[in-house]
Amino acid sequence: MDKQKVKKKANGNEAINFYHDLFLEKFGEKPYINGGKDGRIFKNIVSQCGIEKTKELLEEFFNSDDGFIQESGYTAGVFQTQINKLLIGASGNKPVPAVKTAGSKKRDQIMRLMKSEPKDMLLEG
Repeated sequence: MDKQKVKKKANGNEAINFYHDLFLEKFGEKPYINGGKDGRIFKNIVSQCGIEKTKELLEEFFNSDDGFIQESGYTAGVFQTQINKLLIGASGNKPVPAVKTAGSKKRDQIMRLMKSEPKDMLLEG
């Protein structure tokens, strides 16, 4: 058997074990792990990011204050869907601000008017 393939498989298993331990530590319960599905997820992530980065991202995942992640059940599938968000957060980069559209500019103007004092607005008698 090719040593490279053995190493990748071991790293996938290492990532699953690390995921398991973080879940157990956080919740005091063992996570449900679907060996085939979750195994493929972790194998793909490790093959792209490497084992050390995957572990770093898993720690970010379990420590995240993101509402979606917290309400997700912390599954391997959700971890996979949040990789890019975690990569941005883990690297210390700040997200790029949203582009202002015509609709969002109008909404901002309306919100400013709603917050302004009545004397600042023209009122007809």
